[in-house]
Amino acid sequence: MNEQLTKIREICEKTASEEGFLFIDIHFRGTENNRVVELFIDSAGNLSVEDCARVSRLVSERIELAGLEKSIGRLDVSSPGADKPLIYLDQYSKHTGRKFNIVCESPAGEELKLQGKLLRTEKETLFFEDSRQKEFAVNFNSIKESTIVLSFK
Repeated sequence: MNEQLTKIREICEKTASEEGFLFIDIHFRGTENNRVVELFIDSAGNLSVEDCARVSRLVSERIELAGLEKSIGRLDVSSPGADKPLIYLDQYSKHTGRKFNIVCESPAGEELKLQGKLLRTEKETLFFEDSRQKEFAVNFNSIKESTIVLSFK
């Protein structure tokens, strides 16, 4: 990544954090003369269009102050979408009641693939219910990947 894109990434991370949001990812698309920057943020609660617009305005202002506005043609700020893996513990609470696919490491160091409905979170422990309605716990730090199972009922 070149120096300008690194600075843009730093501005995006810092702005999201200062505004109380979780920096999820950033993608750079297009050419040097027509760059599209896609910034993905999330929060512990609901993320609104107004939240994304506010972060977009602030990031744009800071990019301009840094003299980097010619490095981007367009800035898009949005949530990562339900199909993206959750990466922060704070992202889970708002998904209570939803089904997850989880890849985690067992205490013995084995990789486990689990599926369950999120019942609750307590500190760094997530409690799920499997298809047999049995509860199981997963320590957040053992999770390698976790995605929401999309349902179209």
